[in-house]
Amino acid sequence: MVDDLLVLAPSHEPPAGFAARTLALGAGAVYQGTSGGRRLAGSYRAVLAQGNGSFFAAALLKSPAGTLGSVFGYQGQPSWLFATLNRPAARRP
Repeated sequence: MVDDLLVLAPSHEPPAGFAARTLALGAGAVYQGTSGGRRLAGSYRAVLAQGNGSFFAAALLKSPAGTLGSVFGYQGQPSWLFATLNRPAARRP
C-alpha cells in the first residue's frame, strides 16, 4: 500500500514556503489544542501565588485491597496536608 501511495505523490517539488507554512499550521494547531491546559495551569499559578505557595500535590492512598483514599499537600503559608479515606464496603452476611 505504501508503494501505491508513493505513485500518487506529485513528481515535482512543492511551492516555495510550503514547508514553513505547513510547520506554522501544525504549530498553530498544537497551540490551539493545548490552550485549555495553559489556561488551567495559569489559574493554578495564580491561586498558588495568592497563598504564597509554591507546590500543590495529590495522590491516591492504595493498599493491596484497593484504593483507601486520597492525600493532598500544599507548600505555602501555612503548609498543610489533608487526607480523605474511603468508607470500607459493607460486608454481606
